[in-house]
Amino acid sequence: MRIGKKLKAHRGQGLSKQEFQQLTNTKDELLSCNNFLSTNTIGVLFIITINPKKISAKTTLFDLINEYSTIPQEQEILVTMHSVFRVVDMKHPSSNSRRWKIKLMLKDDKDSQLAVLSRRMKEEIDDKGWYRMGK
Repeated sequence: MRIGKKLKAHRGQGLSKQEFQQLTNTKDELLSCNNFLSTNTIGVLFIITINPKKISAKTTLFDLINEYSTIPQEQEILVTMHSVFRVVDMKHPSSNSRRWKIKLMLKDDKDSQLAVLSRRMKEEIDDKGWYRMGK
């Protein structure tokens, strides 16, 4: 499916106190998740912005999958594992709410910080990766 407009997606999640504390120190940093671990300690609502015009479809894969979903009215968006997000903002909306709102922006290799990190990881892995695994 071809997506041309900016999308906003939401993901409710529970994080342990330790995971949440680590996350609060990442504003304006990059975040990559293999998966989200559910707990019932601190409620977080991730508000994810996906701007197809600012990311490469070759390196950052996502799609609307409502036509394959058992609940198509949810307008579900699937983002691949190991996708990288920038933490844009974190807010605790009110004192009587335990839920935090964390704004994320989906990024790709055009992001300068991510490009530097990717290049460094490739340099470390390319020469020694298989050798280290064999040790």
